[in-house]
Amino acid sequence: MGEVSFTIATDATQIYNPENDTWTLGAPIPTASIGLEAVVVDDVIFAIGGSHGWLINDYANEQYTPFGYGTVPPVIDAVSPRSQMYNESSVLLVFTVNKPVSWTGYSLDGQDNVTISDNTTLTGLHNGLHSLTVYANDTLGNMGASTTLNFNVKVPFPPAFVVAASTTSLGIIAVALLVYFKKRKR
Repeated sequence: MGEVSFTIATDATQIYNPENDTWTLGAPIPTASIGLEAVVVDDVIFAIGGSHGWLINDYANEQYTPFGYGTVPPVIDAVSPRSQMYNESSVLLVFTVNKPVSWTGYSLDGQDNVTISDNTTLTGLHNGLHSLTVYANDTLGNMGASTTLNFNVKVPFPPAFVVAASTTSLGIIAVALLVYFKKRKR
């Protein structure tokens, strides 16, 4: 006699973690199903197809947001600037975000956020210590923040500035001496 096997519809959700190759149970899906497929769009899972019972062909499409899913903010990895001394007043801001976002920006030295759409160059930086935090907002409104980066800027005076300052100083000294000698002749 042959063996008969059948599958019972279930509402169990199994979650795979590729980092450690393990499966765990998650929040149950809304309707117990057999043979469904799933796709994720903007942090929402869509269960497509499947049947609700082994004798019933009642395929359905459902939207499913597991408990806690969609509430995790984006993770921002700010790669540059690094914690070091920069000898120019322009520094590259380079960062990555782990999922699609609807807004990105940064705060430099505790000032208001500046909106950016991608990596950018910070310009006009004055000499001294600076702090920078990158922010990102995902499509569900979860705001993420990078760790605060601290870096120094020390731009040496350009030679043209030193020459101009020296020339100006010599001019002032020459005028002062001229006035002094003119008064002395009287």
